[in-house]
Amino acid sequence: MQQTPMNVRATAIPSLPRATPVARGRLLAAGFRALERGFDRFFGVAANPLRQLGALGFHLFWVIVVTGLYAYAYFDTSLAGAWHSVEALTREQWYLGGVMRSLHRYAADGFVVVMLAHLVREFAYGRFTGFRWYSWLTGVPLLWLALASGIVGYWLVWDELAQFIGVATTELFAWLPGFDEGMVRNFLVEDTLSDRLFSLLVFLHIGVPLFLLLGLWIHVQRLAGAVTRPDRRLGWATLGMLLALSLAAPAVSQAPADLARVPQLLGIDWFYLFPYPLLYRWSAAEVWLLLGALTLLLAALPWLWPAAKAPAAVVDTRYCSGCGYCVADCPYAAIVMVSPAAGRAGERQARVQEDLCAGCGICTGACPSSSPFRSVETLLTGIDMPQLPIDALRQRLLAALAVLHQAAGVVVFACGRGAVAAGLRGADTAVLELPCIAMLPRVHRLRAQEWGGWRAGRRVRRRRLRVPLRRALDGRAHHRRSRAASARQCACRPRALGPMRGRQGAGGRARRAAGGAAGAQRQHRRRAGRAHGGGMNKALRYTGQAALYALFALCIGYFSTAPRYRHLPEDAALLRLSFKHPGKITVDCRQRSAEELAKMPAQLRTQADCPRARSPVRVRVDFDGGTLIDESFSPSGLSRDGPAAGYRRIPIAAGAHRLRVQFNDDVRVPGFNFEREQNIVAVPGQVVLIDFNAERGGIVIQ
Repeated sequence: MQQTPMNVRATAIPSLPRATPVARGRLLAAGFRALERGFDRFFGVAANPLRQLGALGFHLFWVIVVTGLYAYAYFDTSLAGAWHSVEALTREQWYLGGVMRSLHRYAADGFVVVMLAHLVREFAYGRFTGFRWYSWLTGVPLLWLALASGIVGYWLVWDELAQFIGVATTELFAWLPGFDEGMVRNFLVEDTLSDRLFSLLVFLHIGVPLFLLLGLWIHVQRLAGAVTRPDRRLGWATLGMLLALSLAAPAVSQAPADLARVPQLLGIDWFYLFPYPLLYRWSAAEVWLLLGALTLLLAALPWLWPAAKAPAAVVDTRYCSGCGYCVADCPYAAIVMVSPAAGRAGERQARVQEDLCAGCGICTGACPSSSPFRSVETLLTGIDMPQLPIDALRQRLLAALAVLHQAAGVVVFACGRGAVAAGLRGADTAVLELPCIAMLPRVHRLRAQEWGGWRAGRRVRRRRLRVPLRRALDGRAHHRRSRAASARQCACRPRALGPMRGRQGAGGRARRAAGGAAGAQRQHRRRAGRAHGGGMNKALRYTGQAALYALFALCIGYFSTAPRYRHLPEDAALLRLSFKHPGKITVDCRQRSAEELAKMPAQLRTQADCPRARSPVRVRVDFDGGTLIDESFSPSGLSRDGPAAGYRRIPIAAGAHRLRVQFNDDVRVPGFNFEREQNIVAVPGQVVLIDFNAERGGIVIQ
């Protein structure tokens, strides 16, 4: 006997507005989605690294922490022992210490790769605007913290690369207000270096990652139940890949730092040190402009590229029982439980924070009042979506079932933000779109299952869900709630993702229910295997996984030291001018008169009036008869009473040269009051340093 749906009202149900990606980002989103589906065929959805980039970043962070603590236990925080302690750890204890050091480096490089891939993925899917602005904005400073952590780590080794980093960093910061060019001197002569430098670097290398961890915690605060641990298979496979890379290409130090020479050819880590080569092609101002512009662009992106905000969920206090299921299922912590204004002690009801609400409707699917079997003319629930009320969804479902009851029809519940399911519509197929597939209550699926068949659009939508949303959907569908929550849910388990041919009567449902939990689990595993790439040959899947992991390892291993950066030409030396010297007072002291002293406070009366302003220091450097430098360096301080600091670097050809240096530190003296002329023989890579030291007679060339 044919059954017909009940209570089908002829009402006009508005169509669901489609939440498409940003128009300009569709191509990028489609490409990323296709790449994810390709990875699904090899890894499966659960272990796909592209779907767990955030969790994988946390995993790599803890690998960095553990390996870094081991390396720190053997590190000597002294100028003389820093390089030797790292070298001993790498060479003498290669079987453990060397592996730990290599793991530390490659995990740090992998962290950058994962972080950048996560940024691109969120941008591609438009997850940087609207209610997601907080997570995006708090992620921008993490880029700087990660960059600073890696730079300081390379600095600690105190090899040629660390020497290059020290000089380049101070040259870069010397352009900023509050810094001066004299700070570069700390890495030019041995007298200015001490063990305290490495104590400071160790403090920074521990402190900055702590701030990074704090920033990561803040970054996920708007995500309820944020996943910070990847799938177990993915975590172990990633660790194994890094371990294999550490054994195949161990991380080693370069030659120890030598301040009398400049490194000419360097194997730099491009993941962390990419700004430094730019510094020697551009100016420091241009490098800061580039970095600052990129940072501001990322930070302002949510407001430069805004998205229409979906209507927030609305709580109906008449039907809200205070069960808290909507709070437990909301992936963005947009719902809180509060005490009602008028009610008994201990009562609670939901309240939506509109600025955090994504308009996904998951809370509506979680509410027990959303049952379609309630004998009411208009179905109202405790929390509902204005763009698609639960009653409108029920009417759509009943209308679709009324059309399909004559055939072995299929009802497809599709996500409005996922794959377009309109092409599936046909004489035996109805498509109902939702803001999110997790909005669909299980009992609505049961209603469709009782009449003809159903298909949840999980194969096209599940890959679009974040992990918390997938858990909310799966937990609701497969009874992974608490016992109290399960008691309020229907006891029928969804049986199929495909069409159910023919009508499913009570006898058929009883036979399926009698199959037992084991049979249901086997069916679920088979369906999951098909959805997660299980149809591919297992050997081919494992081969593909190994190839992709090897490609990732090759990328990290290559760019951590290559392509090598040539800092100076092979036949070149480097001429450096570096000094910090206070010029003479510009005006001589004069004696105050008795009238002037009488007008001054007693505690400030001094006989001599000595102006504080000092002379600028003028420097001229002639090289083989030509002028290389002829500049005047102003004194520091607001009152221009501090020492003048100057720094210039000029590559010169190796060989014999005639050098003439002149200084003037007193504007009252015409010409120059200090002069030195000297023949030098520069070898490739040598540093010729020009300094000014009054205790050593003035101009010093070394």
